[in-house]
Amino acid sequence: MIAHITDQLLISSNISRLPIIQGGTFSFFVPTFAILSLQKFQCPDGFDKNTNTWTDPSMTYENKTEEWQFRMREIQGAICVSAIFQVVMGFTGNQSNKLENHPHFLLN
Repeated sequence: MIAHITDQLLISSNISRLPIIQGGTFSFFVPTFAILSLQKFQCPDGFDKNTNTWTDPSMTYENKTEEWQFRMREIQGAICVSAIFQVVMGFTGNQSNKLENHPHFLLN
């Protein structure tokens, strides 16, 4: 509730609209799949994709954990960067300035 009140005070004191350009979580599927399709994120040689098991006996639990955590850290970093970008766009009002000059969007 405090965040809502603060948001309303910011909007009314600046007499500008802070646009919400944040999409739903499903909007992250395409970028996530694009990141995971990169060569460095391909399954290692000791993993059998047909049975979803490790065929390399030297693969320890810690190594297996590091395999998936490495991918998750990359995706998490990409989402954090995009969130910071969205905050900067909303705070500076850059998005509303772009929409005001766009002929297909009316913000009146």
